[in-house]
Amino acid sequence: MKLVIFALFTVFSFNTFATVDALTSAWIVVQNVQDEEDFGVQKVAVMGCYGLAQGPQLTQFTAEHNIKATMGCGDASTEVMNINALSCATVEESVESDDYMSYKKIVLNISQCAYKNNKKFITMIRTAASRNFPQTVKGKVVSSKEVNLVIKK
Repeated sequence: MKLVIFALFTVFSFNTFATVDALTSAWIVVQNVQDEEDFGVQKVAVMGCYGLAQGPQLTQFTAEHNIKATMGCGDASTEVMNINALSCATVEESVESDDYMSYKKIVLNISQCAYKNNKKFITMIRTAASRNFPQTVKGKVVSSKEVNLVIKK
C-alpha cells in the first residue's frame, strides 16, 4: 500500500513540476511603423501552459503576436497584424540553466529575417533576450551574467 501511495505521489509531483500555467509577460522585438529600419522591444502578455519557468518567454520570443490593427482609426473591422519582428526566426537549440529557472544558451536562426544585417535589429534581439532570460544561480537572479545567445545569419 505504501508503495502505491508513493508511486501516485511521485507521478503527480512530476506533473506539477513539469508545467507552468501562467499569465505572464515576455519581451519581443518590434519594428517601428514609421521607420522600418528602426526596432525596439515591447513587453507583451503571454498565457499558457509551458515547461520551464521561462518557457513562455522562449515560446513567445519567435512566435507571432497579433494585435488589433484598426483601433482608433474609425474602422470597426477586426483586422489584426503580427508585431513580433522575430517571428521570422527559429530557436534551433536551448540549454536549460543548472537550476532549471532559465536558459543559459539559446541558438537563434535569423537567416529568414529580412533585417538580419540591421545592427539595431540585432541589438534589440539581444536586449529582448537579456530581459526574457535573466541568469540565475541557485534560484537567485544574477545581474552580472547574460544568456549565451548565438545568432545564426
